[in-house]
Amino acid sequence: TGHAARLAVLQVEDERHVLEPFGPVLKAPADFLVTNPPYLSDADEVSDEVRDHEPPEALFAPAGDPLHFYRRVAEGAR
Repeated sequence: TGHAARLAVLQVEDERHVLEPFGPVLKAPADFLVTNPPYLSDADEVSDEVRDHEPPEALFAPAGDPLHFYRRVAEGAR
């Protein structure tokens, strides 16, 4: 019954539903929210090494809005 009981690891099963796992977290009190959403735009230069090992969904935010996911998470923050 320590702090580990309060830890929830949420993983996206489908890249189209990136924000879905945050629903329960944003409705309940949380001390931390750790996320690494995509923040690059199509115009950003990315090395071949990165492009070869990361899916585009992990690198690129919706067109023209590199802070899209950060804004969505912040909307639910208190």
